[in-house]
Amino acid sequence: AYTVAAPEGTRILAKSISGNISVRDILGGLTLESVSGAIRIANGGRTVSGRSISGDIELNDTKVEGALEAGTISGTVRLRRVTARSVALNSVSGNVDLEDVTADRTGAQSISGSITFAGDLQPNGRYELAAHSGNIRLALPASTGFQLEASSFSGSINTDIPVTMSGGQNGRRGRPMRGTAGGGGAVLDLTTFSGSIVIVKR
Repeated sequence: AYTVAAPEGTRILAKSISGNISVRDILGGLTLESVSGAIRIANGGRTVSGRSISGDIELNDTKVEGALEAGTISGTVRLRRVTARSVALNSVSGNVDLEDVTADRTGAQSISGSITFAGDLQPNGRYELAAHSGNIRLALPASTGFQLEASSFSGSINTDIPVTMSGGQNGRRGRPMRGTAGGGGAVLDLTTFSGSIVIVKR
């Protein structure tokens, strides 16, 4: 095991075969990779790239000036109170969880896990969430405005926030839902093959 102390602006490149990587209070660019271990970041990163084969990836209380990219094959990707210019997340066999994440563009993909988003939407933000065999669930303030395009091949689509429909039918399997909530604003592009899509009031 290594414990390294460095000036907060240091750029960090760290790789591990069978161990965890934890970074705290480092504000330089972070490139972190682990084959069999978790990656955890708190309060750090001018840019962030995190990859793991069989471990979770967690970011908490972090403000990224540029892009944030994180992916794992067998694990969960979890962001809490994170700000970035853009966010790109993916997991093959795990969930992707976002809470209080602020970005102009947010993308998340999961093959056999669910995707959850809880928090405010950026007025001009774009949110592209896609799952193959998992559900997509968003918890948003009741007054949130957004443009919605949602589709599920064999699951239902439901929203607790009123949406003015421009096509499709609420909850009907195999048909897309298109519409606008409130005054519009953020774009929600939600797609799942065999899961359901749910938008609830936070």
